[in-house]
Amino acid sequence: MQKIFNELEDVLKSQNHLKSNFFGSLNIKSWKLFLAKFVALYFLIFAVFPFVSRIDNSVISENIYPYSAMIFFITPVIYLFIKLMMNTCTALKNPSYDFFKPIMKDISLHTNLVDKFSTFQSYELSQSIRRLTYDIERTKGRMGFLVGAIEKLGIIPYCITLCFALSNFLDKNEGSTIYIYALAFLFGLYGGAIVTLKIIDKLEFFKVILIDANEIAELRESQEVEPNNKKA
Repeated sequence: MQKIFNELEDVLKSQNHLKSNFFGSLNIKSWKLFLAKFVALYFLIFAVFPFVSRIDNSVISENIYPYSAMIFFITPVIYLFIKLMMNTCTALKNPSYDFFKPIMKDISLHTNLVDKFSTFQSYELSQSIRRLTYDIERTKGRMGFLVGAIEKLGIIPYCITLCFALSNFLDKNEGSTIYIYALAFLFGLYGGAIVTLKIIDKLEFFKVILIDANEIAELRESQEVEPNNKKA
Protein backbone atom coordinates (compact mmCIF):
# COMPACT_ATOMS: atom_id res chain seq x y z
CA MET A 1 0.00 0.00 0.00
CA GLN A 2 2.88 2.36 0.74
CA LYS A 3 4.19 1.96 -2.81
CA ILE A 4 0.80 2.90 -4.23
CA PHE A 5 0.60 6.10 -2.19
CA ASN A 6 4.17 6.94 -3.15
CA GLU A 7 3.13 6.65 -6.79
CA LEU A 8 0.07 8.84 -6.14
CA GLU A 9 2.30 11.46 -4.58
CA ASP A 10 4.59 11.35 -7.62
CA VAL A 11 1.57 11.99 -9.84
CA LEU A 12 0.70 15.11 -7.85
CA LYS A 13 4.28 16.35 -8.17
CA SER A 14 4.55 15.58 -11.86
CA GLN A 15 4.57 18.80 -13.88
CA ASN A 16 3.63 16.90 -17.03
CA HIS A 17 0.33 15.90 -15.46
CA LEU A 18 -0.30 19.31 -13.93
CA LYS A 19 -0.23 21.22 -17.19
CA SER A 20 -3.28 19.86 -18.97
CA ASN A 21 -5.58 17.91 -16.71
CA PHE A 22 -7.65 17.80 -13.52
CA PHE A 23 -4.71 19.01 -11.41
CA GLY A 24 -4.06 22.07 -13.57
CA SER A 25 -5.29 24.36 -10.80
CA LEU A 26 -2.26 23.28 -8.74
CA ASN A 27 0.19 24.49 -11.37
CA ILE A 28 2.24 27.39 -10.03
CA LYS A 29 1.90 29.24 -13.34
CA SER A 30 -1.90 29.30 -13.07
CA TRP A 31 -1.64 30.64 -9.52
CA LYS A 32 0.66 33.42 -10.68
CA LEU A 33 -1.80 34.33 -13.42
CA PHE A 34 -4.70 34.27 -10.97
CA LEU A 35 -2.79 36.47 -8.51
CA ALA A 36 -1.93 38.94 -11.27
CA LYS A 37 -5.60 39.17 -12.31
CA PHE A 38 -6.71 39.57 -8.70
CA VAL A 39 -4.21 42.36 -7.99
CA ALA A 40 -5.08 44.19 -11.21
CA LEU A 41 -8.80 43.98 -10.43
CA TYR A 42 -8.16 45.08 -6.83
CA PHE A 43 -6.42 48.30 -7.87
CA LEU A 44 -9.04 48.96 -10.55
CA ILE A 45 -11.86 48.71 -7.99
CA PHE A 46 -9.76 50.71 -5.51
CA ALA A 47 -9.55 53.57 -8.01
CA VAL A 48 -13.08 53.38 -9.44
CA PHE A 49 -15.10 52.76 -6.28
CA PRO A 50 -14.94 56.38 -4.97
CA PHE A 51 -16.53 57.64 -8.20
CA VAL A 52 -19.25 54.97 -8.18
CA SER A 53 -20.12 55.42 -4.50
CA ARG A 54 -19.57 59.19 -4.58
CA ILE A 55 -17.43 59.01 -1.49
CA ASP A 56 -15.00 61.84 -0.78
CA ASN A 57 -11.29 61.20 -1.02
CA SER A 58 -10.90 62.82 2.39
CA VAL A 59 -13.06 60.08 3.92
CA ILE A 60 -10.91 57.44 2.22
CA SER A 61 -7.67 59.02 3.41
CA GLU A 62 -8.99 59.13 6.98
CA ASN A 63 -10.10 55.48 6.80
CA ILE A 64 -7.49 54.07 4.44
CA TYR A 65 -7.09 50.73 6.25
CA PRO A 66 -10.83 49.91 6.50
CA TYR A 67 -11.26 51.08 2.89
CA SER A 68 -8.37 48.89 1.67
CA ALA A 69 -9.79 45.91 3.55
CA MET A 70 -13.28 46.58 2.16
CA ILE A 71 -11.97 46.63 -1.41
CA PHE A 72 -10.04 43.42 -0.75
CA PHE A 73 -13.23 41.61 0.31
CA ILE A 74 -15.22 43.09 -2.60
CA THR A 75 -12.67 41.96 -5.21
CA PRO A 76 -13.37 38.17 -4.98
CA VAL A 77 -17.10 38.77 -5.51
CA ILE A 78 -16.46 40.94 -8.58
CA TYR A 79 -13.94 38.41 -9.86
CA LEU A 80 -16.40 35.53 -9.49
CA PHE A 81 -19.15 37.58 -11.15
CA ILE A 82 -16.95 38.36 -14.17
CA LYS A 83 -15.90 34.72 -14.40
CA LEU A 84 -19.54 33.61 -14.17
CA MET A 85 -20.54 35.97 -17.00
CA MET A 86 -17.69 34.70 -19.19
CA ASN A 87 -18.61 31.06 -18.50
CA THR A 88 -22.28 31.81 -19.19
CA CYS A 89 -21.46 33.37 -22.56
CA THR A 90 -19.31 30.35 -23.43
CA ALA A 91 -22.07 27.95 -22.35
CA LEU A 92 -24.67 29.79 -24.44
CA LYS A 93 -22.47 29.50 -27.52
CA ASN A 94 -21.70 25.84 -26.88
CA PRO A 95 -23.90 24.26 -24.15
CA SER A 96 -21.82 21.07 -23.96
CA TYR A 97 -18.51 22.91 -23.58
CA ASP A 98 -18.40 23.22 -19.79
CA PHE A 99 -19.75 19.72 -19.25
CA PHE A 100 -17.55 17.70 -21.61
CA LYS A 101 -14.30 19.67 -21.67
CA PRO A 102 -13.13 18.64 -18.15
CA ILE A 103 -14.09 15.03 -18.89
CA MET A 104 -12.18 15.01 -22.17
CA LYS A 105 -9.12 16.46 -20.46
CA ASP A 106 -9.20 13.72 -17.82
CA ILE A 107 -9.67 10.75 -20.16
CA SER A 108 -6.04 10.34 -21.20
CA LEU A 109 -4.78 10.86 -17.66
CA HIS A 110 -7.38 8.45 -16.31
CA THR A 111 -6.40 5.75 -18.80
CA ASN A 112 -2.68 6.14 -18.18
CA LEU A 113 -3.07 6.01 -14.41
CA VAL A 114 -5.38 2.98 -14.53
CA ASP A 115 -2.84 1.12 -16.69
CA LYS A 116 -0.06 2.13 -14.31
CA PHE A 117 -1.75 1.09 -11.07
CA SER A 118 -3.26 -2.09 -12.49
CA THR A 119 0.23 -3.60 -12.32
CA PHE A 120 -0.06 -3.73 -8.51
CA GLN A 121 -1.58 -6.65 -6.67
CA SER A 122 -5.34 -6.49 -6.12
CA TYR A 123 -5.03 -6.83 -2.34
CA GLU A 124 -2.74 -3.77 -2.25
CA LEU A 125 -5.21 -1.81 -4.35
CA SER A 126 -8.10 -2.92 -2.16
CA GLN A 127 -6.28 -1.76 0.95
CA SER A 128 -5.52 1.60 -0.67
CA ILE A 129 -9.16 2.03 -1.72
CA ARG A 130 -10.34 1.35 1.83
CA ARG A 131 -7.81 3.84 3.17
CA LEU A 132 -8.92 6.54 0.72
CA THR A 133 -12.56 5.84 1.59
CA TYR A 134 -11.71 6.24 5.27
CA ASP A 135 -9.89 9.54 4.69
CA ILE A 136 -12.72 10.89 2.52
CA GLU A 137 -15.37 10.05 5.11
CA ARG A 138 -13.23 11.40 7.94
CA THR A 139 -12.62 14.69 6.11
CA LYS A 140 -16.30 15.04 5.24
CA GLY A 141 -17.23 14.23 8.83
CA ARG A 142 -14.99 16.91 10.27
CA MET A 143 -15.89 19.62 7.77
CA GLY A 144 -19.22 18.24 6.59
CA PHE A 145 -21.48 20.92 8.03
CA LEU A 146 -19.29 23.78 6.86
CA VAL A 147 -18.70 22.37 3.39
CA GLY A 148 -22.35 21.36 2.98
CA ALA A 149 -23.61 24.76 4.07
CA ILE A 150 -21.28 26.60 1.72
CA GLU A 151 -22.16 24.26 -1.17
CA LYS A 152 -25.89 24.91 -0.63
CA LEU A 153 -25.80 28.61 0.25
CA GLY A 154 -22.87 29.60 -1.96
CA ILE A 155 -21.56 33.10 -1.29
CA ILE A 156 -24.93 34.45 -0.09
CA PRO A 157 -23.87 34.79 3.60
CA TYR A 158 -20.64 36.44 2.50
CA CYS A 159 -22.47 38.89 0.24
CA ILE A 160 -24.97 39.77 2.98
CA THR A 161 -22.15 40.52 5.42
CA LEU A 162 -20.35 42.47 2.70
CA CYS A 163 -23.46 44.62 2.11
CA PHE A 164 -23.76 45.39 5.83
CA ALA A 165 -20.06 46.26 6.01
CA LEU A 166 -20.25 48.43 2.90
CA SER A 167 -23.33 50.34 4.05
CA ASN A 168 -21.78 50.79 7.48
CA PHE A 169 -18.58 52.14 5.95
CA LEU A 170 -20.44 54.55 3.69
CA ASP A 171 -22.51 55.80 6.63
CA LYS A 172 -19.25 56.38 8.52
CA ASN A 173 -20.47 54.60 11.64
CA GLU A 174 -17.94 54.04 14.37
CA GLY A 175 -18.54 50.29 14.44
CA SER A 176 -17.64 49.74 10.79
CA THR A 177 -14.52 47.71 11.65
CA ILE A 178 -16.67 45.05 13.37
CA TYR A 179 -18.10 44.07 10.00
CA ILE A 180 -14.61 43.94 8.53
CA TYR A 181 -13.63 41.42 11.20
CA ALA A 182 -16.78 39.44 10.38
CA LEU A 183 -15.83 39.51 6.69
CA ALA A 184 -12.32 38.32 7.52
CA PHE A 185 -13.78 35.45 9.55
CA LEU A 186 -16.15 34.43 6.72
CA PHE A 187 -13.35 34.78 4.19
CA GLY A 188 -11.26 32.36 6.24
CA LEU A 189 -14.16 29.90 6.47
CA TYR A 190 -14.71 29.98 2.72
CA GLY A 191 -10.99 29.56 2.10
CA GLY A 192 -10.87 26.54 4.41
CA ALA A 193 -13.96 25.03 2.79
CA ILE A 194 -12.52 25.45 -0.71
CA VAL A 195 -9.25 23.80 0.32
CA THR A 196 -11.21 20.94 1.91
CA LEU A 197 -13.30 20.45 -1.23
CA LYS A 198 -10.14 20.36 -3.34
CA ILE A 199 -8.66 17.70 -1.06
CA ILE A 200 -11.85 15.62 -1.21
CA ASP A 201 -12.00 15.96 -5.01
CA LYS A 202 -8.42 14.70 -5.36
CA LEU A 203 -9.01 11.79 -3.01
CA GLU A 204 -12.19 10.78 -4.83
CA PHE A 205 -10.44 11.08 -8.20
CA PHE A 206 -7.67 8.76 -7.03
CA LYS A 207 -10.24 6.41 -5.53
CA VAL A 208 -11.95 6.04 -8.92
CA ILE A 209 -8.57 5.38 -10.53
CA LEU A 210 -7.71 2.67 -8.00
CA ILE A 211 -11.15 1.04 -8.29
CA ASP A 212 -10.77 0.73 -12.06
CA ALA A 213 -7.18 -0.49 -11.68
CA ASN A 214 -8.28 -3.03 -9.08
CA GLU A 215 -10.86 -4.51 -11.47
CA ILE A 216 -8.17 -5.00 -14.12
CA ALA A 217 -5.75 -6.45 -11.55
CA GLU A 218 -8.38 -8.93 -10.30
CA LEU A 219 -9.15 -9.98 -13.88
CA ARG A 220 -5.45 -10.48 -14.61
CA GLU A 221 -4.92 -12.50 -11.45
CA SER A 222 -7.94 -14.71 -12.17
CA GLN A 223 -6.61 -15.39 -15.67
CA GLU A 224 -3.23 -16.31 -14.17
CA VAL A 225 -4.85 -18.72 -11.72
CA GLU A 226 -6.92 -20.59 -14.35
CA PRO A 227 -3.92 -22.08 -16.27
CA ASN A 228 -2.36 -23.18 -12.98
CA ASN A 229 -5.59 -24.94 -11.99
CA LYS A 230 -5.72 -26.71 -15.33
CA LYS A 231 -2.12 -27.91 -14.93
CA ALA A 232 -2.91 -29.20 -11.45
